[in-house]
Amino acid sequence: MSVYTNDNRQELKSSCKNTTLQLIRVICFLYLVTNCISVQAQYQNDYSSEVQPIFLSQTQSQEISSPPASSQFQDSPQSKTSPQSISQSPSQSQNTSTPQIATDRPTVTPSPIVVPINYIQAENGLALRKQPNWSEFNVPQTLIRLGVLPRTELRLTVPNYFLNHGAISGTADMSVGLKEQLGPLFHRFQLALIPGFTIPTGSRSMTSNAVDPFLQIVASYKLSNHWTFASAQSIFQQTVEEEVQTEDILLHRKQLIYQPTAVLSRKLGAKANAFIEYAGNFTRRQLSDQIIDIGGLYRLRSNQQIDVRFGVGLTKVSPTVFIEFGYSLLVGKLLR
Repeated sequence: MSVYTNDNRQELKSSCKNTTLQLIRVICFLYLVTNCISVQAQYQNDYSSEVQPIFLSQTQSQEISSPPASSQFQDSPQSKTSPQSISQSPSQSQNTSTPQIATDRPTVTPSPIVVPINYIQAENGLALRKQPNWSEFNVPQTLIRLGVLPRTELRLTVPNYFLNHGAISGTADMSVGLKEQLGPLFHRFQLALIPGFTIPTGSRSMTSNAVDPFLQIVASYKLSNHWTFASAQSIFQQTVEEEVQTEDILLHRKQLIYQPTAVLSRKLGAKANAFIEYAGNFTRRQLSDQIIDIGGLYRLRSNQQIDVRFGVGLTKVSPTVFIEFGYSLLVGKLLR
Protein backbone atom coordinates (compact mmCIF):
# COMPACT_ATOMS: atom_id res chain seq x y z
CA MET A 1 0.00 0.00 0.00
CA SER A 2 1.07 3.58 -0.65
CA VAL A 3 -0.07 6.78 1.06
CA TYR A 4 -0.81 10.01 -0.82
CA THR A 5 -1.65 13.44 0.61
CA ASN A 6 -3.90 15.93 -1.13
CA ASP A 7 -0.89 18.10 -2.11
CA ASN A 8 0.85 15.16 -3.78
CA ARG A 9 -2.31 14.20 -5.58
CA GLN A 10 -2.89 17.72 -6.89
CA GLU A 11 0.71 17.96 -8.16
CA LEU A 12 0.41 14.55 -9.87
CA LYS A 13 -2.91 15.39 -11.51
CA SER A 14 -1.64 18.81 -12.68
CA SER A 15 1.46 17.25 -14.25
CA CYS A 16 -0.56 14.48 -15.93
CA LYS A 17 -3.12 16.94 -17.32
CA ASN A 18 -0.35 19.08 -18.82
CA THR A 19 1.15 15.98 -20.40
CA THR A 20 -2.24 14.97 -21.80
CA LEU A 21 -2.77 18.40 -23.38
CA GLN A 22 0.63 18.19 -25.05
CA LEU A 23 -0.15 14.70 -26.39
CA ILE A 24 -3.51 15.86 -27.76
CA ARG A 25 -1.81 18.80 -29.51
CA VAL A 26 0.76 16.44 -31.08
CA ILE A 27 -1.96 14.04 -32.22
CA CYS A 28 -4.00 16.84 -33.80
CA PHE A 29 -0.91 18.16 -35.58
CA LEU A 30 -0.01 14.69 -36.92
CA TYR A 31 -3.59 14.18 -38.05
CA LEU A 32 -3.64 17.43 -40.03
CA VAL A 33 -0.22 16.80 -41.60
CA THR A 34 -0.96 13.21 -42.61
CA ASN A 35 -4.38 14.16 -43.93
CA CYS A 36 -2.82 16.83 -46.18
CA ILE A 37 -0.23 14.32 -47.41
CA SER A 38 -2.94 11.76 -48.09
CA VAL A 39 -5.09 14.26 -50.04
CA GLN A 40 -2.11 15.41 -52.09
CA ALA A 41 -1.10 11.83 -52.91
CA GLN A 42 -4.68 10.98 -53.91
CA TYR A 43 -4.83 14.04 -56.18
CA GLN A 44 -1.60 13.02 -57.91
CA ASN A 45 -2.86 9.47 -58.42
CA ASP A 46 -6.17 10.72 -59.85
CA TYR A 47 -4.33 13.06 -62.20
CA SER A 48 -1.99 10.36 -63.54
CA SER A 49 -4.58 7.62 -63.93
CA GLU A 50 -7.90 7.69 -65.75
CA VAL A 51 -9.43 5.06 -63.49
CA GLN A 52 -8.79 5.06 -59.74
CA PRO A 53 -10.61 2.18 -58.01
CA ILE A 54 -12.10 2.87 -54.60
CA PHE A 55 -12.42 -0.74 -53.50
CA LEU A 56 -10.28 -3.77 -54.18
CA SER A 57 -11.06 -5.87 -57.22
CA GLN A 58 -13.11 -9.04 -56.86
CA THR A 59 -9.95 -11.16 -57.15
CA GLN A 60 -8.20 -9.19 -54.43
CA SER A 61 -11.23 -9.19 -52.14
CA GLN A 62 -11.35 -12.99 -52.22
CA GLU A 63 -7.86 -13.04 -50.69
CA ILE A 64 -8.95 -10.88 -47.76
CA SER A 65 -10.35 -12.49 -44.67
CA SER A 66 -11.28 -10.55 -41.62
CA PRO A 67 -10.54 -11.55 -38.02
CA PRO A 68 -12.99 -10.04 -35.57
CA ALA A 69 -12.78 -6.48 -34.50
CA SER A 70 -12.63 -5.14 -30.92
CA SER A 71 -13.67 -2.37 -28.56
CA GLN A 72 -13.17 -1.88 -24.94
CA PHE A 73 -15.41 -3.74 -22.57
CA GLN A 74 -15.83 -0.82 -20.23
CA ASP A 75 -15.06 0.63 -22.65
CA SER A 76 -12.20 -2.29 -23.06
CA PRO A 77 -10.71 -0.18 -23.61
CA GLN A 78 -11.36 -1.30 -26.80
CA SER A 79 -13.05 -2.98 -29.30
CA LYS A 80 -11.69 -4.69 -33.01
CA THR A 81 -11.99 -6.44 -37.04
CA SER A 82 -9.27 -6.89 -39.54
CA PRO A 83 -9.70 -7.12 -43.29
CA GLN A 84 -6.12 -8.27 -43.80
CA SER A 85 -5.52 -11.88 -44.72
CA ILE A 86 -5.16 -14.16 -41.71
CA SER A 87 -2.28 -15.95 -43.39
CA GLN A 88 -0.55 -12.81 -44.61
CA SER A 89 2.39 -11.23 -42.81
CA PRO A 90 2.37 -7.47 -42.10
CA SER A 91 5.13 -6.81 -44.60
CA GLN A 92 3.19 -8.62 -47.33
CA SER A 93 0.05 -6.61 -46.55
CA GLN A 94 1.89 -3.31 -46.66
CA ASN A 95 3.27 -3.93 -50.12
CA THR A 96 -0.18 -3.31 -51.61
CA SER A 97 -0.83 0.18 -53.00
CA THR A 98 -4.05 0.62 -50.98
CA PRO A 99 -3.77 -0.99 -47.53
CA GLN A 100 -7.08 -2.01 -45.97
CA ILE A 101 -8.16 -0.61 -42.62
CA ALA A 102 -7.93 -3.18 -39.78
CA THR A 103 -9.55 -1.95 -36.55
CA ASP A 104 -9.63 -3.06 -32.92
CA ARG A 105 -13.33 -2.16 -32.67
CA PRO A 106 -16.23 -2.72 -32.32
CA THR A 107 -15.72 -5.92 -30.28
CA VAL A 108 -14.01 -6.25 -26.91
CA THR A 109 -11.52 -8.67 -28.50
CA PRO A 110 -8.72 -6.73 -30.25
CA SER A 111 -7.48 -7.69 -33.68
CA PRO A 112 -4.07 -9.44 -33.78
CA ILE A 113 -3.14 -7.38 -36.87
CA VAL A 114 -1.02 -4.21 -36.57
CA VAL A 115 -1.38 -0.95 -38.48
CA PRO A 116 0.93 -0.77 -41.56
CA ILE A 117 4.30 0.84 -40.92
CA ASN A 118 4.30 4.68 -41.02
CA TYR A 119 0.47 4.78 -41.06
CA ILE A 120 -1.70 6.36 -38.34
CA GLN A 121 -5.21 5.15 -37.56
CA ALA A 122 -7.93 6.76 -35.45
CA GLU A 123 -10.80 4.64 -34.08
CA ASN A 124 -13.71 6.49 -32.48
CA GLY A 125 -17.14 5.73 -31.09
CA LEU A 126 -19.94 6.53 -28.69
CA ALA A 127 -21.90 4.27 -26.36
CA LEU A 128 -25.29 4.34 -24.64
CA ARG A 129 -25.63 2.03 -21.62
CA LYS A 130 -28.47 1.28 -19.23
CA GLN A 131 -27.15 0.21 -15.83
CA PRO A 132 -29.39 -1.26 -13.14
CA ASN A 133 -29.57 2.09 -11.29
CA TRP A 134 -28.51 4.72 -13.85
CA SER A 135 -28.00 5.49 -17.53
CA GLU A 136 -24.66 6.27 -19.14
CA PHE A 137 -23.35 7.95 -22.28
CA ASN A 138 -19.63 7.90 -23.10
CA VAL A 139 -17.56 9.38 -25.90
CA PRO A 140 -15.18 9.56 -27.87
CA GLN A 141 -13.71 6.07 -27.24
CA THR A 142 -10.73 7.21 -29.33
CA LEU A 143 -7.81 4.85 -29.91
CA ILE A 144 -4.83 6.22 -31.88
CA ARG A 145 -2.62 3.56 -33.48
CA LEU A 146 0.71 4.28 -35.20
CA GLY A 147 2.66 1.65 -37.16
CA VAL A 148 6.36 2.00 -36.30
CA LEU A 149 7.74 -1.39 -37.43
CA PRO A 150 6.43 -4.14 -39.74
CA ARG A 151 5.08 -6.03 -36.71
CA THR A 152 4.84 -3.27 -34.08
CA GLU A 153 2.46 -0.40 -33.44
CA LEU A 154 2.20 2.28 -30.73
CA ARG A 155 -1.20 2.84 -29.09
CA LEU A 156 -2.76 5.79 -27.26
CA THR A 157 -6.23 5.63 -25.70
CA VAL A 158 -7.61 9.16 -25.29
CA PRO A 159 -9.44 9.90 -22.00
CA ASN A 160 -13.08 8.90 -22.31
CA TYR A 161 -15.87 11.14 -20.99
CA PHE A 162 -18.77 9.51 -19.11
CA LEU A 163 -22.04 11.43 -18.80
CA ASN A 164 -24.14 9.58 -16.24
CA HIS A 165 -27.79 10.19 -15.38
CA GLY A 166 -28.25 9.16 -11.76
CA ALA A 167 -24.52 8.82 -11.01
CA ILE A 168 -21.33 10.91 -11.00
CA SER A 169 -20.02 12.01 -14.42
CA GLY A 170 -16.38 12.52 -15.31
CA THR A 171 -13.36 11.63 -17.44
CA ALA A 172 -11.51 8.31 -17.25
CA ASP A 173 -7.74 7.81 -17.27
CA MET A 174 -5.83 7.62 -20.53
CA SER A 175 -3.58 4.69 -21.47
CA VAL A 176 -0.57 4.02 -23.68
CA GLY A 177 0.88 0.78 -24.99
CA LEU A 178 2.03 -1.15 -28.01
CA LYS A 179 0.97 -4.17 -30.05
CA GLU A 180 3.49 -6.79 -31.17
CA GLN A 181 2.23 -9.13 -33.89
CA LEU A 182 3.75 -12.59 -33.59
CA GLY A 183 1.80 -14.29 -36.39
CA PRO A 184 0.96 -15.62 -38.80
CA LEU A 185 1.70 -19.04 -37.30
CA PHE A 186 0.72 -22.33 -38.94
CA HIS A 187 -0.84 -20.50 -41.90
CA ARG A 188 -4.29 -19.88 -40.30
CA PHE A 189 -3.28 -18.85 -36.78
CA GLN A 190 -2.55 -15.26 -35.70
CA LEU A 191 -1.09 -14.17 -32.34
CA ALA A 192 -0.33 -10.76 -30.80
CA LEU A 193 0.71 -9.24 -27.45
CA ILE A 194 -0.59 -5.88 -26.21
CA PRO A 195 1.25 -4.56 -23.12
CA GLY A 196 0.52 -1.10 -21.74
CA PHE A 197 -0.36 1.02 -18.74
CA THR A 198 -2.83 3.69 -17.67
CA ILE A 199 -1.91 7.27 -16.75
CA PRO A 200 -3.93 8.98 -13.97
CA THR A 201 -5.39 11.88 -15.97
CA GLY A 202 -9.06 11.33 -15.16
CA SER A 203 -11.42 13.35 -13.02
CA ARG A 204 -11.42 12.93 -9.25
CA SER A 205 -14.34 10.50 -9.23
CA MET A 206 -12.89 8.18 -11.90
CA THR A 207 -9.09 8.29 -11.76
CA SER A 208 -7.11 5.58 -9.99
CA ASN A 209 -4.38 8.09 -9.03
CA ALA A 210 -1.79 5.50 -10.06
CA VAL A 211 -0.07 4.00 -13.08
CA ASP A 212 -1.70 0.60 -13.65
CA PRO A 213 -0.16 -1.91 -16.09
CA PHE A 214 -2.06 -4.41 -18.24
CA LEU A 215 -1.30 -7.22 -20.69
CA GLN A 216 -3.49 -8.72 -23.42
CA ILE A 217 -2.80 -11.90 -25.40
CA VAL A 218 -4.85 -12.05 -28.60
CA ALA A 219 -5.21 -15.05 -30.90
CA SER A 220 -7.35 -15.76 -33.95
CA TYR A 221 -7.87 -18.80 -36.16
CA LYS A 222 -9.35 -18.81 -39.64
CA LEU A 223 -11.92 -21.62 -39.70
CA SER A 224 -12.80 -21.16 -43.39
CA ASN A 225 -12.89 -18.49 -46.08
CA HIS A 226 -15.79 -16.80 -44.26
CA TRP A 227 -15.55 -17.78 -40.57
CA THR A 228 -12.93 -16.70 -38.01
CA PHE A 229 -12.70 -17.43 -34.29
CA ALA A 230 -10.73 -15.15 -31.96
CA SER A 231 -10.07 -14.83 -28.25
CA ALA A 232 -8.25 -12.48 -25.88
CA GLN A 233 -6.92 -13.29 -22.42
CA SER A 234 -6.19 -10.09 -20.50
CA ILE A 235 -4.92 -9.09 -17.06
CA PHE A 236 -5.51 -5.53 -15.79
CA GLN A 237 -4.12 -4.13 -12.54
CA GLN A 238 -6.48 -1.66 -10.90
CA THR A 239 -5.69 0.68 -8.01
CA VAL A 240 -8.62 1.16 -5.62
CA GLU A 241 -8.81 3.95 -3.05
CA GLU A 242 -9.85 3.23 0.52
CA GLU A 243 -10.59 6.08 2.94
CA VAL A 244 -9.36 5.83 6.51
CA GLN A 245 -10.21 7.64 9.71
CA THR A 246 -7.27 10.08 9.45
CA GLU A 247 -8.23 13.22 7.53
CA ASP A 248 -6.61 13.85 4.10
CA ILE A 249 -5.15 10.34 3.98
CA LEU A 250 -6.10 7.74 1.38
CA LEU A 251 -4.87 4.16 1.14
CA HIS A 252 -4.38 2.59 -2.28
CA ARG A 253 -5.01 -1.12 -2.75
CA LYS A 254 -4.05 -3.08 -5.88
CA GLN A 255 -6.38 -5.64 -7.40
CA LEU A 256 -6.21 -7.79 -10.55
CA ILE A 257 -8.98 -8.10 -13.13
CA TYR A 258 -9.01 -11.10 -15.46
CA GLN A 259 -10.84 -10.52 -18.74
CA PRO A 260 -11.47 -13.48 -21.10
CA THR A 261 -13.26 -12.98 -24.42
CA ALA A 262 -14.39 -15.17 -27.32
CA VAL A 263 -15.80 -13.98 -30.63
CA LEU A 264 -17.03 -15.70 -33.80
CA SER A 265 -16.89 -13.53 -36.92
CA ARG A 266 -18.57 -14.02 -40.31
CA LYS A 267 -17.33 -12.31 -43.46
CA LEU A 268 -20.18 -10.81 -45.52
CA GLY A 269 -18.65 -10.08 -48.90
CA ALA A 270 -15.59 -7.91 -49.40
CA LYS A 271 -16.69 -4.94 -47.26
CA ALA A 272 -18.66 -6.20 -44.25
CA ASN A 273 -18.39 -8.49 -41.21
CA ALA A 274 -20.81 -9.65 -38.53
CA PHE A 275 -19.97 -11.18 -35.15
CA ILE A 276 -21.24 -12.60 -31.88
CA GLU A 277 -19.10 -12.29 -28.74
CA TYR A 278 -18.80 -13.12 -25.04
CA ALA A 279 -16.67 -11.09 -22.60
CA GLY A 280 -16.27 -10.99 -18.83
CA ASN A 281 -14.43 -9.19 -16.03
CA PHE A 282 -13.50 -11.32 -13.02
CA THR A 283 -12.11 -9.88 -9.79
CA ARG A 284 -11.38 -11.72 -6.57
CA ARG A 285 -14.14 -11.46 -3.95
CA GLN A 286 -16.41 -9.44 -6.24
CA LEU A 287 -19.32 -10.22 -8.52
CA SER A 288 -18.24 -10.84 -12.10
CA ASP A 289 -19.22 -8.49 -14.93
CA GLN A 290 -20.22 -10.51 -18.03
CA ILE A 291 -21.86 -9.58 -21.33
CA ILE A 292 -22.83 -11.04 -24.68
CA ASP A 293 -23.01 -8.84 -27.78
CA ILE A 294 -23.61 -8.93 -31.51
CA GLY A 295 -22.80 -6.43 -34.22
CA GLY A 296 -21.08 -5.71 -37.47
CA LEU A 297 -18.88 -3.38 -39.47
CA TYR A 298 -18.90 -1.96 -42.98
CA ARG A 299 -15.94 -0.48 -44.88
CA LEU A 300 -17.07 2.65 -46.73
CA ARG A 301 -13.70 2.83 -48.48
CA SER A 302 -10.44 0.96 -48.12
CA ASN A 303 -9.42 3.39 -45.33
CA GLN A 304 -12.80 4.13 -43.65
CA GLN A 305 -15.09 1.97 -41.50
CA ILE A 306 -18.36 2.32 -39.61
CA ASP A 307 -19.56 -0.18 -37.00
CA VAL A 308 -22.31 -0.97 -34.53
CA ARG A 309 -22.50 -3.22 -31.44
CA PHE A 310 -25.49 -4.21 -29.31
CA GLY A 311 -25.36 -6.29 -26.14
CA VAL A 312 -26.91 -7.30 -22.84
CA GLY A 313 -25.51 -8.06 -19.40
CA LEU A 314 -25.47 -11.52 -17.84
CA THR A 315 -24.95 -10.61 -14.16
CA LYS A 316 -26.34 -8.13 -11.62
CA VAL A 317 -23.42 -5.72 -11.95
CA SER A 318 -23.35 -5.82 -15.77
CA PRO A 319 -25.10 -3.25 -18.00
CA THR A 320 -28.74 -4.17 -18.55
CA VAL A 321 -28.45 -3.26 -22.23
CA PHE A 322 -26.06 -1.18 -24.35
CA ILE A 323 -25.48 -0.03 -27.92
CA GLU A 324 -22.38 1.48 -29.54
CA PHE A 325 -21.63 3.21 -32.84
CA GLY A 326 -18.19 3.85 -34.30
CA TYR A 327 -16.22 5.42 -37.13
CA SER A 328 -12.57 4.66 -37.91
CA LEU A 329 -10.10 6.20 -40.36
CA LEU A 330 -6.72 5.05 -41.67
CA VAL A 331 -5.20 8.45 -42.43
CA GLY A 332 -2.09 7.70 -44.51
CA LYS A 333 1.65 7.51 -44.36
CA LEU A 334 3.54 9.86 -42.07
CA LEU A 335 6.80 9.39 -44.01
CA ARG A 336 7.15 8.59 -47.71
